[in-house]
Amino acid sequence: MLIVFTHSTVISTSSSSSLSEGALAGIVLGAIAGAVALSAVVSLLILRGRMKNYQAVSKSRCRVIVHWIVRRRKDAKKDQLNADDIMRNFGSAAPKRYTYSDVKRLTNSFKNKIGQGGYGAVYKGKLPDGRIVAVKVLSESKGNGEDFVNEVASISQTSHVNVVALLGFCYQKSKRAIIYEFLSNGSLDKFIDAKESSATHLDRKTMFKIAIGVARGLAYLHRGCRTRILHFDIKPQNILLDEEMCPKISDFGLAKLCKTKESIVSMMGIRGTVGYIAPEVFSRNFGGVSHKSDVYSYGMLVLEMVGERKISNNGVSHSSEMYFPRGIYRKLEQGERFGTFEDTTEEEEDMVKKMIIVSLWCIQTIPLDRPSMDRVIEMLEGTLQSLQVPPKPFLDSPANLPLDSSNSSVNISHQSGKIFSVIDGRMGSYPFECVAKFVTLALKCCQDEPDSRPSMAEVVRELENIWHMMPESDIKMADPLVSDVEKVMTPPSSSSTWKNPFVSSDASGSNLDSGVNPTIMPR
Repeated sequence: MLIVFTHSTVISTSSSSSLSEGALAGIVLGAIAGAVALSAVVSLLILRGRMKNYQAVSKSRCRVIVHWIVRRRKDAKKDQLNADDIMRNFGSAAPKRYTYSDVKRLTNSFKNKIGQGGYGAVYKGKLPDGRIVAVKVLSESKGNGEDFVNEVASISQTSHVNVVALLGFCYQKSKRAIIYEFLSNGSLDKFIDAKESSATHLDRKTMFKIAIGVARGLAYLHRGCRTRILHFDIKPQNILLDEEMCPKISDFGLAKLCKTKESIVSMMGIRGTVGYIAPEVFSRNFGGVSHKSDVYSYGMLVLEMVGERKISNNGVSHSSEMYFPRGIYRKLEQGERFGTFEDTTEEEEDMVKKMIIVSLWCIQTIPLDRPSMDRVIEMLEGTLQSLQVPPKPFLDSPANLPLDSSNSSVNISHQSGKIFSVIDGRMGSYPFECVAKFVTLALKCCQDEPDSRPSMAEVVRELENIWHMMPESDIKMADPLVSDVEKVMTPPSSSSTWKNPFVSSDASGSNLDSGVNPTIMPR
């Protein structure tokens, strides 16, 4: 009885334990399956919400892009219509318009590059009628298409034997180009730089012919056009020569169409090339910018033609002699020969002297003192005896001073005697000799060539000389607490030599006192 009871109890207990484990496993599995299902549903809902947001953003972005594209197309179409209207206003006188594909075809995919200027590259091309042309592809155009077409159309109205003819243009969105007549002899600079034995060397009669031709072209741009055109960049590279050595002015009007490169000159708002820019372009103290600025550049060009001013010469290219060729006056006074020509006739010598005297009038410092281009032509075509040598347009100064774009206005003011125009007005007025020596010293320290700069020992000696020139009332101590030293600042009344305690007489500077610096008291 006991055994049966115990067996039944064991069997009953074992069966109950087995059911509990199965139910537990089912519950666990069900819970896991539910959690997975719930996670999947939540993830699906989140993903669906994100997809809706993404689709909304994408639709918004697409609308913005589409709107931008449509607006650009409308603006381009409007620009196109405006350009067409401008061309129609000029009638038969309007320049021919080419597509960019036409330009590529004319230049054989820009195969033959013949030049590179400040406004873009120049390629040789051929029109369908067989004419050879020069195609200038503008690298950085500015302004809208209407302004560009307006300016090109205005340029195309110029017609003069000494001005390059514009034959057509390309305007296709950002692709812009100008098509000129091709001049086989290229630019004037290669003839100026040529040696006398070279085939490209200019004889004096040809040189004189070119000078008069350029003068006539400039006079036409200044007074003969419907609208006065100021070039602002007259230089040998912008004077082109045809097969008969007839000069033609190029690149006029492009300053309004193109961005200038980021140089010191362009950042100062100045147009032109250093070495040919008139003083008033750098500083309004010399006068206003006008057509007389082109006259100045012309004078510098002619001086270079006759060999009295070499921009390419390393010894002169950064000196005051480049702007103010003082040696010319000495040659005129002493009757010396000009240039490197040996066998010349009296007529040819007179031509050169006329060119030099006229150019000296053109480079006068004050614009009002320069002749107009019409007057320049009269002087060149007149007799040498009727010309007077103009006064020197500057005060004599130490040679070989630097004249790069960063200190050119200071140097020009120094050369012309208007030193106080570049001095801070808060400094007051000081003796001209002291200021002149101080500016001269500063300019010497700015020489491009390190070997041309003075040593610091030389700077100290020069400052000591300037210090001795200063009036006693202009000298005070920087530190008012140093009362004992103030007594030393007053030169003794005796005839003995006064020694400045703050400037060492030792060239090495080893005896310089430290901590106390002399200053100049503003008046």
